[in-house]
Amino acid sequence: MSPMTDKEAMLLAISEAKKGIGFVSPNPPVGCVILDKDRNFLASGYHQKLGSDHAELDALKKIKDTEELKGAHVYVTLEPCAHEGRTPSCAKALAQLPISSVVYGLKDPNPLVAGKGLQILLDAAIEVKCIEGLNLELENLAECFLLNMRESKCFIALKVASSIDGQIAMSSGESQWITSSRAREYSHDLRGMYDATAVGFGTYLKDNPSLNIRHGKFQNKKNHKVVLFDQEAESLKSIENSNLYQSNQKQNIHIVVDSKHKNIENILGLNILFCDFNNGYQDLHQQLFQHEIYSLYIEGGAKVLSKFISQKAFNTLYLFVGSKVLGKGLSWTKDLEFSSLSETLDLKLSQHEILDNDIMLKYNI
Repeated sequence: MSPMTDKEAMLLAISEAKKGIGFVSPNPPVGCVILDKDRNFLASGYHQKLGSDHAELDALKKIKDTEELKGAHVYVTLEPCAHEGRTPSCAKALAQLPISSVVYGLKDPNPLVAGKGLQILLDAAIEVKCIEGLNLELENLAECFLLNMRESKCFIALKVASSIDGQIAMSSGESQWITSSRAREYSHDLRGMYDATAVGFGTYLKDNPSLNIRHGKFQNKKNHKVVLFDQEAESLKSIENSNLYQSNQKQNIHIVVDSKHKNIENILGLNILFCDFNNGYQDLHQQLFQHEIYSLYIEGGAKVLSKFISQKAFNTLYLFVGSKVLGKGLSWTKDLEFSSLSETLDLKLSQHEILDNDIMLKYNI
C-alpha cells in the first residue's frame, strides 16, 4: 500500500468508526488509523461496544513491534479522551509512545474535558492538528453523541417509506410492500443504530408491531428500547396482549401520553412520559434523555410524523422512496399545513443511497 494522505487516513478512520454505531451509546462511535513514519498503513481500530477498548487502544493492540511506532502518525475521529472512566485515558496512553503526531477530527464537546486530551499530547511534545475539509462527515458520524453532550437532548430521527407520489398506503390501508426488500432491510438496520424505536398508537393498533430487532448484525446483541405515542393512554388497557409487550422487557417499554393524564394509574409499572401533544414535543427531548434514551428512531404513523415535523422537534428524516405510483391514497404529509411558503421546512440533504430500484434520502433539519 502506498503512503496515505491525511484525508485518506481520516476517511478510513471514519469508516472504522461506523462499525460501532448502535453498540457504543451513550459513547460516541470513534475510529482510529495509525501510519508509520513514512505514512504507510500500520493498523486501524474502532470502539466496538460500551465498556470495550476505545479506538486508539484497539488499533494499538494490533501492532506487535513498538519499534514501528517511532515517528508514527495517529488519526482519530474524536479528540483522544483525557479522563479515566470505563476505560483508561487514550491521550495518556498515546503520550507514552514515540509517535510523531496526532490528527483528530472533532474536539470532545464535553466542556469538562474539551481540549484536555489535546493538551496532554502537546505536553508530551507530540504534534497535534485538526483535520480540514471533513467536518460534515465527522459531524454526521457522531451526530447523536454531539447533540447529547451539547444540549442534553435525545437525538430524534423520523423514518418515512413512501411511493414516488408521496403515499404511505393505498386508500384501503394496504401498504405491504411499497418499498423493496433491500430498502426494508436497510431500514431495519437503522432501527438497531438507535437506542429506541417508536410508533404512534394508530400504527400500534393496525400492525401490532413488536419493534424488536429480529435480524441483521444487531439481533440479540443489544438491549433495545421501544416507545409508543398514545395520547389518550388507551394502550394501557390492552398492552399485555400485544406483540409490543410480549416481545420486549417491561423496563424497556416507554409510553408517551398527553400531560392531562398525569394522574393515570400505572398498574404494569411501565415507563410513562408526559408531554403536550399539541406543541410540547420539543420538551420530550429532555425527558427521553433523562430516561437514558439518547437517540430515538420513529417509524410512524402519519399523525406522529406530522406532529414532530410541524413542531420542528426532530433532527433527521430518512425518506425511503419506492418505485411505485399509488395515486389516491394516504399521504405522509396529509396532516401538515403551512400558511405560507416562508414557513415551510427547508431540509438539508446529508446522505443518499440507491437500494435496488428505490432510494434512501437522509435530511437534517
